Amino acid sequence: MEKQQGQERRKGIRVEFETDVSVTVEGVETHYKGSSRDLSLRGVFIKTDRVPDEHKVCQVTIRLQGLEEDMLLSMEGRVVRSSGEGYAIYFDSVDLDTYTHLKNIVRYNSPDSDSV
Repeated sequence: MEKQQGQERRKGIRVEFETDVSVTVEGVETHYKGSSRDLSLRGVFIKTDRVPDEHKVCQVTIRLQGLEEDMLLSMEGRVVRSSGEGYAIYFDSVDLDTYTHLKNIVRYNSPDSDSV
């Protein structure tokens, strides 16, 4: 996490939200169970030691487990950062329904839900 003059440079609220995530890069789909971190309206960090090259375009699917059936949120993105802990994906394209669900996830998991 980079900081500038004692403050974080990234904008937007990120929340800890562990769920199942699938990422497809160049036609290869990889499933990560409970490996999401720092979920925001703009992206997600995937905890893994299998890191794709930066700037790769990818498809991200987040599985939300429900009482009756699971819901899948799909976004198009790109790998923007990697570290020894995993990699960050920036969402380039999010449809309105997915954006609404992401906003609710961030709101309900944020310590300051009024700021979302």
